[in-house]
Amino acid sequence: MILKVTIIGLLAGVIGTGLGGVISAIFKREVDKYLSFFMGLSGGIMLAVVVFDLMKESMDKMGIINTVIFTFVGALITMYIKTKLDVSGNMASGYLIFISILLHNLPEGLAIGSSFMSTESLGITLAIVIGLHNIPEGLAMALGLVCNKMKLSKVILFTVIAGLPMGLGSFLGVYFGGVFTSSYRSISCYSRRYYDVCCIGRNFSTFKKCVLYNWFLVRYNDCKLYIKLK
Repeated sequence: MILKVTIIGLLAGVIGTGLGGVISAIFKREVDKYLSFFMGLSGGIMLAVVVFDLMKESMDKMGIINTVIFTFVGALITMYIKTKLDVSGNMASGYLIFISILLHNLPEGLAIGSSFMSTESLGITLAIVIGLHNIPEGLAMALGLVCNKMKLSKVILFTVIAGLPMGLGSFLGVYFGGVFTSSYRSISCYSRRYYDVCCIGRNFSTFKKCVLYNWFLVRYNDCKLYIKLK
């Protein structure tokens, strides 16, 4: 049972983020052209997950005050790590997201393992959902590295490594049972706030350069001018 759950959690993490790296490798010739679009898309997907699901869950389970505290903790740690990284531009985005995925895949693995202790169907369902939502995470990380001319083999390796902690978390979750149920909420809250800040601070700063963003900006300014003239 323990081995089975560990393998399922490991596959959910590695395949999810790894697929993001593979997708970036497949479209390597188009990365420079569509980088802003995919970074914005990945950031939007994860931001939607955070706002409409994770934030609500955090407030329900931990309260508004704790959610706000962990949000600021994640933001401050993100800013600190960013200043210490000797990288620039989109490479910094890739490394930041890599670190954040490492951090939050462990508590998500704990959730998978603990869910299997409840019912097997719940554990499998959660593993599938987490694996799917790891794909845009891996893609966002890979795009941040590929655009700075990092070797594709190294990029894919990074995305695979990012999914490994989920296997460890699944092992710990099923081995210790419900011990991690409460601690998962606080750890998950912190790590997801960390990733949220990465999405907003890096992905959307890149998305601002996108032609689509500029088009909407021009239309918005036209509307303001029209209202003033009217």
